[in-house]
Amino acid sequence: MKILLINNYSHKKGGVESVFYNTIKLLKERGNQVISFAIKTNQLESFDVNYSINKPKSSFQKFFFKESRKVLQEILIKEKPEIAHIHNIIGGISPSILPILKKFKIPIVASIHDLRLLCPTWVMINGKGKICEKCKTGRYFQCLLNKCHPSGYLKSLVVAVESYLRDLFYHHRDYYDGYIFTSQFSMNKFLEFYPTLISKKLYVIYNFIDHYSEKIYRGNYFFYFGRLDREKGVKTLIEAFKQIPEFKLKIAGKGEYESFLGLNESSNIEYVGFKKGKELIKLIEGSSFVIIPSECYETLSMAGIESLSLSKPIITTQLGGLNEVCIDGFNGFKFIAKNVESLINVVKKAASLSEEEYYIFSRNAYHYARENFNPEKHYNNLMKAYKEIIENRH
Repeated sequence: MKILLINNYSHKKGGVESVFYNTIKLLKERGNQVISFAIKTNQLESFDVNYSINKPKSSFQKFFFKESRKVLQEILIKEKPEIAHIHNIIGGISPSILPILKKFKIPIVASIHDLRLLCPTWVMINGKGKICEKCKTGRYFQCLLNKCHPSGYLKSLVVAVESYLRDLFYHHRDYYDGYIFTSQFSMNKFLEFYPTLISKKLYVIYNFIDHYSEKIYRGNYFFYFGRLDREKGVKTLIEAFKQIPEFKLKIAGKGEYESFLGLNESSNIEYVGFKKGKELIKLIEGSSFVIIPSECYETLSMAGIESLSLSKPIITTQLGGLNEVCIDGFNGFKFIAKNVESLINVVKKAASLSEEEYYIFSRNAYHYARENFNPEKHYNNLMKAYKEIIENRH
């Protein structure tokens, strides 16, 4: 099959870019012809794409990007793909490419990695740090009223206006033939906001991981890795461990709360900076549990997938897609989001497991990951989606 894959960035900026790269690799390895289209980058860990454009220089270009439309049209004329698979195009390549795909009658499927199409600030958290769904049915002015963007009212206004314009000119319902959600939770949330999507082709396909380890090792510390941002529960995590100095916590990552970590040092909490690759894997494998204390709707955390694939049980909240993959008392434990006491109780519960019980948790983590996040299963589900969407258009 000839597939056009489109994403804003061609370097490993975050989870979306990793999925974009891994999908290209997966499809090529199984004999498909992949045409990739992204923004040029000079960043480290960039990967080659077939076609690229310059980064937009203005806010207007992030909404209507003439260069991306021109290059896409050239791609479609030359390559004639059977389907276009879109990852993230908001604020970069821009949704203004969608009419070009429609003009050439190319079926479009979109991978939904976050909740940006539902919430101007992506995370469904208001200015008070509470879960918020007030923008339902396109009432984006609520973003301004509730000062949902962490930068304040002005940025809240900007992202609200962007959302109104995007819905007015390039509403996803008018262009996407199919949606690939990374969790059942994510699909259900979209259907809550847009019930008419039921007429589209909808799929739940978990992200995949290509490295696994059956090695079971119980380290002497708990571990958090990922973005150090407001919605990730870093403050709750630190407050909890400050009250249980007998348990050690290591934190890896970068983000807005890096300075907060420095101001809240404790003898049992160690910030190891941003880690990736083999260094990160070593830290995961050396821990006892990985904690993912999210205080927002995670569509599906790659941190959870990676940890389980390395036979590491997880501790997380009941919010979002993680609720699906962390089975309490089987491959991890759950606690109440933003509740320090609840997290402390769960940490103590995890630490009190016997060696035999810990072995069972770790084994369950590995087998659950192999069953649900393996490349072959992802590929088969992806090809099924492509074929059904193409057939539905003819």
